Amino acid sequence: MTVAIDKTVTVGNLRFHYRDWGGSGPVIVLLHDLGASAHSWDLVGPLLAGRQRVFAVDMRGHGLSDKPESGYTIAQCTKDLLAVLNGLQTKKAIVAGHGWGAALGLQAAAQAPKRVVALIHVGAGFGPRNQADLETAYAPPDQPGMFASAFRERLIAGSPHGLMTPAVEAALMASCVIDEEDRVFPRLPENARRALIADWAAFQPADLLKHLSCPLLVAVSQGDTLSPTLPDDAVVARLEDAQLPLPLQRPHGLAGHVQQFLQEHV
Repeated sequence: MTVAIDKTVTVGNLRFHYRDWGGSGPVIVLLHDLGASAHSWDLVGPLLAGRQRVFAVDMRGHGLSDKPESGYTIAQCTKDLLAVLNGLQTKKAIVAGHGWGAALGLQAAAQAPKRVVALIHVGAGFGPRNQADLETAYAPPDQPGMFASAFRERLIAGSPHGLMTPAVEAALMASCVIDEEDRVFPRLPENARRALIADWAAFQPADLLKHLSCPLLVAVSQGDTLSPTLPDDAVVARLEDAQLPLPLQRPHGLAGHVQQFLQEHV
């Protein structure tokens, strides 16, 4: 299996961390959900690297990328994404985003349509986002600063039996930092989390979807409700329901749908 290499690229005055699985062919960039990190794609990246050049980016404030005081909007993070592509000498890319990351992909496709070859949305579609619901869904740990051992026990308790493998645990833990006293804190600063949620709640994808000019794949769980704003020609892939993020719980199914979509539409 292809092993990712951790790299950084500096654009402007910010340093961005990314995971590079190598590969040849069209570039596919993987974008994480709000509060997560590039490691959330660790199980999918190597499955795609055979036919594509694959990398996953820690966006502004996330993971091991820089954490400036401001700029936590979809518009600015999209500019960051396009700047990172420039820094990696990538003119065109397939953009795959999970949750919030898909909003960045959609914004990028609208802002630079000649650069986004195809868009892959992993999650429940571009439905309406209520700020209160987002606050609940993306709340930080209710006990920030809990010991790492207790935090890991909570992850295991909230996961299906046998699913919390070392690779999955490592991917989830990558969004946190463990201090010298073995206490766990989110890597995403709280002010950034709040700003991103408020901005995401105000995001209006309908017009962007209406004018989307590239192929779109929406990969969702069986129980997810699709947004009525999806284009008629969007390709929908249904995966088994998951308690963890789809890229971590259904990596093989997700990668299979992505490969089929790319073969047929790109």
